Amino acid sequence: MKRLEKNNADRVVHALSDAAGDFVCATVGPSLESVLAGKGADQALLQRAGSNDVINLDIGGGTSNLARFHDGQCVDTACFDIGGRLIRVDTAHHVTYIAPKIKNLIEETQLNIREGGQVTAETLRPLIRKMVTVLEASVGAIKAPRW
Repeated sequence: MKRLEKNNADRVVHALSDAAGDFVCATVGPSLESVLAGKGADQALLQRAGSNDVINLDIGGGTSNLARFHDGQCVDTACFDIGGRLIRVDTAHHVTYIAPKIKNLIEETQLNIREGGQVTAETLRPLIRKMVTVLEASVGAIKAPRW
């Protein structure tokens, strides 16, 4: 009986760990998720005496969470709908999924990206460049563009 309980516990732990990111986001919201990701990224850097601002970008599957720290304290957070699984492509380069929140951006930029269609890195590059530009502008690395 104990062996069976241990096997069940392992399965439960793995199932929970797979969904942990979704759980944190749904439970505490994107603002606290940004803080947790930032603090977990490099605690030593955040606590260094006299440090300048540190901005942590946590790019996930559907969102990117940002947290700005000053002298180890979180002073601002942001969350953008930018992530690595907003468009899914199979091994034959066919689009199998497009997240609803990114469909408008694809239409606005008049890109030939649609579910069932085939894409290349070159096809996706303008969309990726826009998402990168948003992140760069949000941390002050570049001047915010006027689209």
